Amino acid sequence: MTLQARVLVAGLRSHNHLLACCLRGKKFVELPYVVKGMDVSFSGILSYVEAEARSKLDTGECTVADLCYSLQETIFAMLVRGARLPPLWCRVHSPVASAG
Repeated sequence: MTLQARVLVAGLRSHNHLLACCLRGKKFVELPYVVKGMDVSFSGILSYVEAEARSKLDTGECTVADLCYSLQETIFAMLVRGARLPPLWCRVHSPVASAG
């Protein structure tokens, strides 16, 4: 089970359900994030969502789908921000993606 599902809705047991939830999101909720060079820290997002998500949902400020969408977009932006630096430092025109 993913971070988003654990924190937001325990019923979202698979990636497909989580993706469907993200696709229903319409409103982007600002989330705090930390990127220093190529280091990303997800603890700030997790702490914020654990502390603030319930109150935002109870007041109707956003929906679970909005929070899933915002988490997905923020985390993707963090990863892209960190991944764009090495090609700049090495003067390479195309990035290389690898898993490990």
